[in-house]
Amino acid sequence: MEYIELTTTCENHTIASKLAKIIIEHRYAACVQLCPIESYYIWENEVCISQEVKLSCKTMRNIQESLQDLICKHSSYDLPQIIVTPIIDGTNAYLEWIKQSILETKK
Repeated sequence: MEYIELTTTCENHTIASKLAKIIIEHRYAACVQLCPIESYYIWENEVCISQEVKLSCKTMRNIQESLQDLICKHSSYDLPQIIVTPIIDGTNAYLEWIKQSILETKK
């Protein structure tokens, strides 16, 4: 199993919270953490500064495409940030929890 952390951003906490709930309900991640951030970036040749919320999703590589599609579907951004970082190590118990949380069938 290959584990990953997929990060994205939302324009506010309300949208981020709704997206996190959808991700968890679809079992596309075992955990989604929300963190307020201040972003500096270039958009349409302008320097922009925005208050955003970063979502950090603990998931598995084989879920990545479905999770990306879901984020794009629910994003209010024209170009949502989606960045994937491999989880190269972790406790066996935590990694197993990620796997079981994603693979467990809804009751």
